[in-house]
Amino acid sequence: MQVEGAIRTEGRGPSIIEFTIGRGREGVPGAGPPDVTVLNYFLYKQDIARLAALGVKSYSFSISWSRILPFGYPGSPVNQEAIDHYDDLINTILEYGMKPLVTLHHFDTPLYYRSGNSWQGYDHEEFVDGFVNYAKIVLTHYSDRVSSWITFNEPNLDSSLAGNWGASYNVVMAHAKTVHFYREEIQGSGKWSIKLALPRGFPLPLDPRSPEDVAAAERELVFSIGYMANPIYLGAQVPPAVIKLLPGRAPNYTEEELEYVGGTADYFAVDLYNARYATVLDEGTDECLGNSSNPQYPACVNITTTRENWQIGSGSNAAPWTYHQHARTIFKYLHTTYPTDGGISIAEFGWPSFHEYDMSEDQARAELTSTLFYLPTLNEMLKSIHEDGVKFKGALGWAYVDNWEWGQFGDRYGVQTFNNVTLERSYKRSIFDIVDFINTHSGS
Repeated sequence: MQVEGAIRTEGRGPSIIEFTIGRGREGVPGAGPPDVTVLNYFLYKQDIARLAALGVKSYSFSISWSRILPFGYPGSPVNQEAIDHYDDLINTILEYGMKPLVTLHHFDTPLYYRSGNSWQGYDHEEFVDGFVNYAKIVLTHYSDRVSSWITFNEPNLDSSLAGNWGASYNVVMAHAKTVHFYREEIQGSGKWSIKLALPRGFPLPLDPRSPEDVAAAERELVFSIGYMANPIYLGAQVPPAVIKLLPGRAPNYTEEELEYVGGTADYFAVDLYNARYATVLDEGTDECLGNSSNPQYPACVNITTTRENWQIGSGSNAAPWTYHQHARTIFKYLHTTYPTDGGISIAEFGWPSFHEYDMSEDQARAELTSTLFYLPTLNEMLKSIHEDGVKFKGALGWAYVDNWEWGQFGDRYGVQTFNNVTLERSYKRSIFDIVDFINTHSGS
């Protein structure tokens, strides 16, 4: 939806997001709907050609559940125009010598599954069967040409956006059933993951020498990613703290389910835009943990961007901050805590320059701060590989072009601009810097 546009074209059905933030966020610079955005749905050949011309080797995109199945539920009509569209999209990627990377669900749940307690309908009683049915249709058509898959994009945001940890059970089971179908029925050899977010940034202890701050950072991780990562990557139960502090609201798995779910991700995919410092609350941890009405409950952690009067890094127009001085610590933690054969995929990282929407096109094209985010982070990845023994699958920058950022166009993450009248794309400086860096270090 963010780049496709054409949301009322060629049979696409409505999705939940269109009835929450789809028409725009009032009072936000660049607010507007995703009806057109950059119209990648019709301009994908041009977009792929532009990236391939610079030597980009991979093209990551999501398939729209609402487009494949406009009504959403099993047994409802399959939209042949959508099947044909994604078929040609994949073939075009391959024709340009690039590798397609596919996400099955990127906040595009059909409206049929809307519920009052989960922002993407994850807790709907029919969600698992509905998603698996959709996934089977997609895999039956495209698994012969796609070898890298992600089931869900950032499903753990349900806890921060809707206070719903329990709905993750449905997401985890839908993920596992999809992967088992692929491995056992299709007998494919492609690699799978589920893409997790860090809603408040990766938490680092404010004082690494303080046991209390270390424990605070761990609690933040447990309640942000651990409750989903444990079953999938470790075949282990949800962390005890989650079950204890969220009685009746935490996901819980049987031994048989853990055996079924464990090992259904071949690599660890995470979106990593920033880091923060975690420390104890002023009123103390115990008081918060004993009061479920406390706004910081259940993690009961104070998150800050300041350590000893120094900001963690430079700020952007949105959530991202530069964090490269801490990147190796973060990578090593993920590598050690959730080891996989495929390694770590930084599935999204990117930078919206401050007030870029006020710049002229020439100013935006020459803007340097995006480069100053990407290149140091990539450099720390190389150090992690060679000095720390961390294994990486790769990294994907968000995004290949400025686009609709969930209700607005003001946060411009793209490495290309676009003209919202003519839809013409223009390269920014950062895309050349990134390509040059990768080409220079491709033998590393």
